[in-house]
Amino acid sequence: MSSTRVKLPAPREPPPPLVPVQCRQFFMLHPAFKQPTKILRWYASAVGPERNPNAPETYAFPCDIAVEACVIVARNKRGQLYHQESGSIGQKVTTSMILPGTYYFLLDGQDSSYRYKVCWEFKYWTPPAVIPSPWLFDDRTSDSDDLPFHFVPGETDPSQTVLEQDQECVMTGDTDLERLDSVHLIPPKEVSWYCNHGLQTLANDPSSASVDSYNNLIVLRHDLNGGGLDTGDFCFVPYRDSWVSLWMGPGSLGLASQHNFAKVELPFRVRARYLHSRFAWNVFHLIEVFLSQLLPDRLKPLLVKKDRHSEYQRSDKDGEDDEDRGRKKRIKAKVLPAEPDLVHRKEGMEGKESNATEDLSLAKSRPANGSRRGSQTGL
Repeated sequence: MSSTRVKLPAPREPPPPLVPVQCRQFFMLHPAFKQPTKILRWYASAVGPERNPNAPETYAFPCDIAVEACVIVARNKRGQLYHQESGSIGQKVTTSMILPGTYYFLLDGQDSSYRYKVCWEFKYWTPPAVIPSPWLFDDRTSDSDDLPFHFVPGETDPSQTVLEQDQECVMTGDTDLERLDSVHLIPPKEVSWYCNHGLQTLANDPSSASVDSYNNLIVLRHDLNGGGLDTGDFCFVPYRDSWVSLWMGPGSLGLASQHNFAKVELPFRVRARYLHSRFAWNVFHLIEVFLSQLLPDRLKPLLVKKDRHSEYQRSDKDGEDDEDRGRKKRIKAKVLPAEPDLVHRKEGMEGKESNATEDLSLAKSRPANGSRRGSQTGL
């Protein structure tokens, strides 16, 4: 009996890392420092080839959404964007769309030397009493369209109820229940934040006192959930009196090429307050690693690590305002344990300048799963 010797193939070299070329970076700078001090970074994905002829420039980003992201980071202080010109503050942005690049965010009523404080983590952010009017264009503030069910702990599964009620993905229209997920806008892990800040009251949502409200749930195709919304790569924002899916993260570029700026039909029960809070959650998800890895020393005193349910922390005089001084009365409630200092999260990262972020590589792109069925909005 003869035997044949099989030559084993040589091991292959690992494939080179994928370098996404379908997104561009935006940076926001704090104006009160001589050296560029970045407080926020996000990405603009290319609008897919199926966009209509009226779509904006490929990597353009809505200016009002960029401003709202900065307002959230600046603890709900309103302000405006300014161009960076020759390394300094240039002209005020007056266009409805902005292109990738670097901008300054200045507070209304303050000059460029004002050292306003910034919030760097969702759990320390206090939601505003009233959300901006563009988020209220379709009046998602009443309970007239709520599901005729009430959440009963131990008896009701709101996720299953919403899945059986809606039966289709809000982005693609897919109706295969095996491929669909019921998804929270405000994530379940933020239930303490939800309760502490009275989101049920702010959202006029009597159906539940937790994030398991039916009005905080939507249905998405599985890949759009786990590969997009759950990773903080996209969220839903208002644009020209429509709700669109907007990509702000560097991942899921295959999905982004199909669904970025796509118009979505959200169930009317979904509260605008929850959509705005989800947008804020995505903003903090994007900046958490960015700030904690390469935080310049000059920005550390401006970081706010408190909320209204914890004992106040002394603020710096440069960044103190009337609101801060008014909160200096000690709250007689139980004091929450202090957060470890931010710089201790990443040993050896102290002293690195914020402009080193320019050298950070983009995250690997993920392949698209499934075809595009949603329609692009008229941009």
